[in-house]
Formats: sequence, structure tokens, C-alpha cells
Amino acid sequence: MSTCSTVAYIQTDGKLKAIHVQLNGHDLGVGLALETHYTSREEIEGLMSIGNVGFLFDKPTLNTVEVLNKGANSISRCRNFDIQFGGRQTFNSVDEWFDFFDECDYAYFFDGDEWIIYKNIVVS
Repeated sequence: MSTCSTVAYIQTDGKLKAIHVQLNGHDLGVGLALETHYTSREEIEGLMSIGNVGFLFDKPTLNTVEVLNKGANSISRCRNFDIQFGGRQTFNSVDEWFDFFDECDYAYFFDGDEWIIYKNIVVS
């Protein structure tokens, strides 16, 4: 459940816009939610307008990471959540996006037609 992920789509200017999702990032969590509830550009832009989230729901919802403060590992990750992932959302390339979100296990990219999943993007 604590698997993190990043979600991005390509904008009309060719740049990628991305967010971080702290929990449930695997393909049966975030992946399934994206394929089920975020299938149009309008829905995806609505999600991106919220920014980084703790958990991905079926509708864009502003939720905070404070609810994750259960256990020593979660607390340290949550304190750094906004500092690490809060300020940047736009990237020039997929490589630049992966480099920024290098702690994520999964990445989801909407190319304009469908979701593409990248597994184990963590840089060791």
C-alpha cells in the first residue's frame, strides 16, 4: 500500500506535467484508478490541477499527507513530501521527469490516447 508513483501527461506545448501519488501506486491501485476514472484530457487536467496527493481517488480530491503519519518510516517521508515534490510539475522530457521522481516505484504516462505504465523506475 505504501508504494509511491508519479503520473504525467503531455501538454499541448510538448512538455510533461506530472504529480506525485504517495500511496497505492502499483498497477492495481493508481494504475486501475487512472484507466477507470481518468480517460479524457479534461479529467487528467483536473487531476493535475490538484497537484501532489497522498492517495488517488476516483475524482480529483485535494487530500493531504498528514493522514499518513502512522509509523516511523511514513512520518519521515511525509515531512519531506511537499519540500521534495511540491514545487515542480512541468518537465521537458521523460528522462527529466524520471530523474526528478527518482524515488517512485511506478510511473504512469498519458500520451494523448492511452496510459503507459513504467515499473521500477527507482534509480539505485
